[in-house]
Amino acid sequence: MNMHRILVLDDDIGVCTVLTRILQDQQYDVYTSQSVISAAETLTERSFDAYLLDYRLADGTDLQVAEKVREQGSNAPIILISGYGATDIAAKAVTLDIFEVLQKPFTRETICNALDRALRHALRAPVSVQPPSETDPSPKPSFRIQLRALHVVLIAVGLLLAALCIFLMFR
Repeated sequence: MNMHRILVLDDDIGVCTVLTRILQDQQYDVYTSQSVISAAETLTERSFDAYLLDYRLADGTDLQVAEKVREQGSNAPIILISGYGATDIAAKAVTLDIFEVLQKPFTRETICNALDRALRHALRAPVSVQPPSETDPSPKPSFRIQLRALHVVLIAVGLLLAALCIFLMFR
């Protein structure tokens, strides 16, 4: 069996330890980093099949690491983990083709299911991009990008509805 290589980025060593145990139990090859700087160094040394990135770190955000991953030409799925609201990262997540945003606290099942979906999606996603034809040189937006934007909008709407429900419960 081919083990998928996963990078976990979280400045909380406890979260890294828990995620490492969970993912190793699922037969993943796990690497961890606790800062944007160490993650950037790790990215220069090896590539990964998927990324689990904590949103807020002591020296920056996971979006900086996601940008680095995309700059290197990787289409590997990126899952953001946030203890904060996802609405502030939704727009940037669309441009970086983020697969999913998970809220803390999360469960073992949530992480494993999200990672499984992300890796299955990555296997189905096309690797090469067709150049525009000579008869029509204007680039057309792909369905995948439109679907990804819709996905982020639906997540943002869902989070707003959840926040409204919580507000009404404590009112």
